[in-house]
Amino acid sequence: MRQAAREQAIYHAKAGEHLNGLAWSLDGQRFAYISNETLTIVDGQGMSRSITLTHPVYLRGWTQDTNKLLVNELSNGHPIPAILNITSGAVTRLTDQPASCAVPDQHGRIYYTRGKRLFRYIDGTELEIKTLRKGEYDDLFVSPHYLYASVSTAQGYWLYRYSLSDLTIQTQFLGERMAAGVDHQDRVWLYEQPSMRQQLMTLK
Repeated sequence: MRQAAREQAIYHAKAGEHLNGLAWSLDGQRFAYISNETLTIVDGQGMSRSITLTHPVYLRGWTQDTNKLLVNELSNGHPIPAILNITSGAVTRLTDQPASCAVPDQHGRIYYTRGKRLFRYIDGTELEIKTLRKGEYDDLFVSPHYLYASVSTAQGYWLYRYSLSDLTIQTQFLGERMAAGVDHQDRVWLYEQPSMRQQLMTLK
């Protein structure tokens, strides 16, 4: 993992170990990772504690509630967004329907895709934000003010940026570059095809 201007190794996977996602808390004081069926929480002093999970899940993000993580639970090979309580280890599904690319924002809302449809989830209610006329959603990313969506089409990749306040949208064609993430300053990491070399940009 790269942090600002320096590089620091924060975890070394053991032989045969599979890392199923990593997420920082919203205040940046803790990070969590899931390895095989074990959830580990590490605080700012480097102290860690682990919880054994009953089944595999993939970590997608840390929610506004500091005791809850957003995860994908697999059902018949399909991802279903769920909440993982880091105190009890209990997993609670948000929906019974498969959905992909789930991400939380800092206001307690969750976003995910289902096919060509993009949804916002608040207090048990789904709101459809947009249905793509062409292309497919690759992944979603959230900054303090925006939701970013990577969209692949036959012509190349697009980046959609939605305002979290009113859901107004900006789009930018990226060609063969694909969005890989976003930081709190709305700088977007890109993969350059086909070499997958990383690049940093800001949507204008």
